[in-house]
This record gives sequence, structure tokens and C-alpha cells, in this order.
Amino acid sequence: MIKSLFVLASILRFAYGHAVITAVTGDNGVTTSGFGVTTDGSVPRNGTTEQPFQLDTPVLKNLVDDPCGATLLGGSIGMTSSLATALTQGGGNLPSLAADNTISFTLHQVNADGGGPFSAMVNTDATGQNWTSALITQQPPGANGLLSGGPVDSQVTAALPTGTTCTGTSADGSVSNICLIRISNGGTGGEAASLASFSNGAGPFGGCFAVTTSSTATSAATTASAAAAATTAATTTKTTKKNKNNNRSLELIGRLAPGLVRRQSELDELVAQHRALEEDIKLKVRELAERQLLTVAMMDEIATAVGTADDIPVDAFAGQIDDGTMGGNSSTSSNTKLSLQDAVNLKAALRTQVEGVLAAFAANQNASLATAGSSFNFTGNLTTETVAQANSDANAAQAAGTTSINAGNAGVGEVQTAVENSLLGQVSTVQSITNGATLLGASPTTAAAVATTTAAAAASTTTAASTSTATTSDKKSKNNKASTNNATVNKDDKSARALNKRLLLSRMVASLEGGDLE
Repeated sequence: MIKSLFVLASILRFAYGHAVITAVTGDNGVTTSGFGVTTDGSVPRNGTTEQPFQLDTPVLKNLVDDPCGATLLGGSIGMTSSLATALTQGGGNLPSLAADNTISFTLHQVNADGGGPFSAMVNTDATGQNWTSALITQQPPGANGLLSGGPVDSQVTAALPTGTTCTGTSADGSVSNICLIRISNGGTGGEAASLASFSNGAGPFGGCFAVTTSSTATSAATTASAAAAATTAATTTKTTKKNKNNNRSLELIGRLAPGLVRRQSELDELVAQHRALEEDIKLKVRELAERQLLTVAMMDEIATAVGTADDIPVDAFAGQIDDGTMGGNSSTSSNTKLSLQDAVNLKAALRTQVEGVLAAFAANQNASLATAGSSFNFTGNLTTETVAQANSDANAAQAAGTTSINAGNAGVGEVQTAVENSLLGQVSTVQSITNGATLLGASPTTAAAVATTTAAAAASTTTAASTSTATTSDKKSKNNKASTNNATVNKDDKSARALNKRLLLSRMVASLEGGDLE
């Protein structure tokens, strides 16, 4: 039951993901965050849903107009304002590259589509206009842009190519030799490599941050290091005589027991081998346990179920209503969005995508924190119960009337519920069935009565969406998919949808606890 719940919960969270750069620490000890990312705690990091956990995630949907992306919270990320914010965070300075041109940073991977691997690019004049390839030398966990087990904070390292010269300067001229680094888990634009990333659908995600190579970038960390070195030098003289005496004692022991050192070395090697074997066994056990959650049979069932469910709205766009009295293929509307062949192709593509996602989770150990291994450096991953509670609280806040935030250009639009329901037909009411009414095994009459009653209750709390024509610039029209000319969904409608999601999840949990989906 628990295994089935884990799988279903993971699938329900596929749409909730993203990754955000929360801290960049330079060789000079200066720390800043990624462009557009909040640092005041207003966006919590313990959940996965869009509102509020993804509000400051940079979405890299249009690198022509928004080279560092856009967020739901603030819209397009500006170069000048973001650089000024970074300077404020760094106390008038920016994180500096190490001597080998590397920089390390913390990447908060929200969940499923915030996985690695990531690619990196560098803009050497801090304008965000021209980018060249860089390298990620320490990757975060993930496979094909997917990750199971988040949220999690991962340590990532980027390296600029040898010979890179940073020429950017801050607006006030106080900091020079600035470069911008951009990371992405989707391989968009001119990224170094094609990552075959599923996150390209909602994303890709990542963002930008600023660094400097300025020799004037000193810090308290540098001063402390110098002081520590001076203290070490001062104490060296005092310990020299004592060390010499210790060395004589060791030499004597070596002469008296010539095989002692060799035997100790052999013992240490055996202990190391034993520990390595234990770690390997633990890793394999975790890997097997994780992969049990998605068996071949279960993957096939999920792919089939999602595939047939997706057919309904796709067929509707092609003018064939699958729940029609005489059958979905009995008639075709003349006013359609898709041709019948387009519908066939789209359904095949959707099935292939679902199968690919399931295969990535099941076959690649990097896609899960439980099996990712020691090649990744991550901390702070939360229990599924903690994340579920945070998501539940966020959904409850939305249902209670908390206003959703969408400043535009982040690729998220408002759903027209009436259109959505018309595309789904009868199954649009399945999400509204209450926990107290069990649809599984119920008679058609009972099921219809439950659906009708629930739909009527939802309709009584949902007013008609008011139509408004948004005025926006040509740029915003291209970038922002957020219903420029569509009907605006009001607060009651959003509340009903949030409630429906919670009711659906509650019913699934109840069914699983009863053993229906084991």
C-alpha cells in the first residue's frame, strides 16, 4: 500500500518541480543568490506546489527577450536590477572565481522536473547578450531533467573555460571584471549539450548569477585565513623539538618491530575494502528497493491508463467526443483544432513521453535521491510526510482565498475551467467525487448521482468567468502564455479547483489504505 501511494504521489507531482539557485559562495567568501530569487523567506522551500513554492523559480522559456528567465513572482528578470540586488546581498561585492576558474553554489531542486543534469553558459560582459559554453563539473542529482525525492539542496560547481576574461562593470563602477553564469536543465538556446530533458515542457529551469575575477575582492574569510596561517607559523617552532623526539621513538619502534608498519598498512587496506563493499551493498539494496516501486507491469499499467485518459481531450480537439451516445468516432465537428491525423500523432507522442518519464525514473538511479549514490552532494531532503503536509497547507490556503501570483512571462497561464471540462467530458467530474462516496464498484446510477451532486455543488460556488482583453506589449504577447486574450478565472473558480485536487488525493489515499490499489 505504501509503495503504491509513493508511486501515485510522485505521478501527481510531475507538474510540480523546478530548480532555483539559492546561494552562490565565492572564493572571497562573498555570498549572493541567483537572479530573481528571494532570500527573505517569503517563498518557503519545504513543498512542491506552484503556489507558493515555485514563485521565484527562473523559467528559461524565451532567452531572446529574457536571457536569465522570468519568474511568477516578478516576471522578466532584468540584468541591471538583478546585478544591483546581488551587489547589495554581497555587501558591495560579488562572489569571486577560484584560481581554477570554478565557482560553487547551492541549487534548491523543488521536485520532479528540477532534476539534472545541467549545462552552463557564460556571458563575459555582464549584459546577458552573448553567451558561450561553460562546464558543470559537479552535477546535482537527476536524469533527463527529472528527480524523485525532492525538495533537496544540492551543491553544484561550474567552471569557466581557460582564458575566459570577465569585462563587465557594475552600474556605479565599484566592481569590475564581472561575468554572468547561466545554468539550465533543458539545453535550450545555445546550451553546450542536448540533455534530452523532459523539463523542457514546463521549463527548463535554472537561472543566472554574477561572479567577478577582480583582485580587489577581499573578504573576512581571506583575512581569517591569513591570521590562521600566522598563528600556525608561530606555533611551529614550539612543536619542532617535541616532534623530533616523537620521530626518534617511532624509528626505535620501527627497528624493534620491522613488520609492524607493513601489517598496519595491510590491515587498513582490508578495513577500507570492507567499508567500500558495505557501501556498495547498501547502494544496491536501496536501488533495488527504489526500483520495486515501479515494476515493469506497473509502468505498463500507468502508461496505458494515462494514455487512454489523454485520448479524451485530444479527440475533443479533433472534433470527436468520446463519451458521445453513438461513440466518439460516429461524428466529427467541422470546427476543430486538430485534424484526425494530427490527433493520432499527438496521442502517440504523449504516450511515448509518459513511457519515457516512467523509464527514466525506473531505470536510472540518478533520477532518485534514494539511489543517486555518492557522486552527488545534497542535503536537507525532507520526508514525504513533511512535503505532503506543506503542499496540503498551501492548497488549503488557495482554497481559502489566497491570491495566486503570476507576474507573467514564466510560461504559466490561467486555465479556462469551462473549456477544460468540455474537453474532458464526463470524466471532468471524477476529480470532484468526495471521499465519502466510493466510485469504484458503484453502480452507474450511484456514480452518476454522486458526480451530478458534486458538480452542482461546485457550480454553485463558481461564478462565470469575466471576459477581459489584456493590454500588453508585443514582447509580452510572445512571452506570456498567461491568457492575454482569454477569460480570467476568478478567485472562487481557483478555490474550487484547489479543493478538487485535495479531494482527489484524499480519495486515492483512502482507496490505497483500503487495499484497492495494492
